[in-house]
Amino acid sequence: MNAPVSDELSVGNHIIADGIVAWKSYISLPVIFWLMLWFSINTGPWVFNDDPESLVELTNYIRATFPFFVALAALIYYLPRRHGGGIMSGPVLLWLIYGLIGLVATDMSPDPFDAAYWAFSYLSVFAAICAYLRTADNIDAIMQLNRLNWIVTTIFLLVLVFFARDVLLPVIIQQQSAYGAFGEVQIRPLEISMSRSSGMARFAAVPGVVAFAMLWHSQKLRKLLWMALFFGSAYLIYLMQSRGAIFGFLFAMAFVMTFQDKKSRIIGVVLVSLFGLMMLTDSIPIDTVNEIKDYIYRGQSEEDFRSMTGRTRAWENGYEVALESPIIGYGFQADRMLIHEHVHNTYLYALITSGFPGAAAFIAGLVWAWLLFIRIIRNGSPPDQSHKTFLIQAGGILAFFTVRSIPEVCGALFSVDFMVMLPVLAYLKIASDQIDKGDIK
Repeated sequence: MNAPVSDELSVGNHIIADGIVAWKSYISLPVIFWLMLWFSINTGPWVFNDDPESLVELTNYIRATFPFFVALAALIYYLPRRHGGGIMSGPVLLWLIYGLIGLVATDMSPDPFDAAYWAFSYLSVFAAICAYLRTADNIDAIMQLNRLNWIVTTIFLLVLVFFARDVLLPVIIQQQSAYGAFGEVQIRPLEISMSRSSGMARFAAVPGVVAFAMLWHSQKLRKLLWMALFFGSAYLIYLMQSRGAIFGFLFAMAFVMTFQDKKSRIIGVVLVSLFGLMMLTDSIPIDTVNEIKDYIYRGQSEEDFRSMTGRTRAWENGYEVALESPIIGYGFQADRMLIHEHVHNTYLYALITSGFPGAAAFIAGLVWAWLLFIRIIRNGSPPDQSHKTFLIQAGGILAFFTVRSIPEVCGALFSVDFMVMLPVLAYLKIASDQIDKGDIK
């Protein structure tokens, strides 16, 4: 009778020990570096214009210095420990080249100090990811970094929802839109303005895509938890009424269903076929169609909708400005200085920032990442279901940001989008390299 109990205790001790090891891996200098970059979000060079006069101003002042500290400390941590040279390769290397050209273009900026700040902030993420990985073929490390990103994004979303609760609850009760409702809402301890509706939707999309992929392979209680996270995220995206996030999220869901398994593809085809049949036979009530149209239009005219709320004007102005410095660009955040508004397009932003060479490197990096994903899938890799689910989660998140890159800037400047996207690019390159080495067959 004693042997089974002893064996059970032994197994339990191993599980506890494995759990402790897993948690310890999240308590390290590279993790601290990465979290410091996250906590430097939503601040900027403007805090240096005046000396801090309060604890809040001092806190924001310190947060604005985090990217510079991380860039130096991460490189010092990484260089003595590096093995091989494959981290800065593939899509990651091309995005690094884009960032370096943007740094050189600082001298062309109307405000060199601001441009240099954002250039160094952008480049600090590369230093942090080097410190986190330390080796080019550490697939476990890069998967862990992506999961850390997803956890942090979810926590940030919950914090935003908490501080916006007084705005969100009336919207939910009255079944209205939350679009544009966060202009005056602040995270009071730091006096930080609340993220715009599109920003809130972006935070919700990451856990939403992760949870949607997990739904297909979870059972019982875990399935309920993933369902709660998915539907909560999807509902928030719907409330925010951000068209880029809505279409990006729908595309990411279709993406996940396409690559998940045969069952999910069949369900997807059935749903699309039913919807198409209902459209052809006018089975959807006209009032419902009008309600959906009104919700997507957000009360705007046909002309406003076609111009994407003035984005096409910004695109024209941005392209004209970019042509004035086509070789090197004007440095980071030059769109706000030259056309006096955000250009609201990733590729035009890259063009203004670092000219045609830098924009070409950035676009090629994104295309390369997608080619790597297709290559991994075609090789039937990874064979382990948990790794395959992770691959689809990473691809789904990249799919969301790829669609969102048209009406917003994703990955081309220091932001949440970039912090989430770069580890996905690194993961795809490392996973593909493992295929070449025969580690994944």
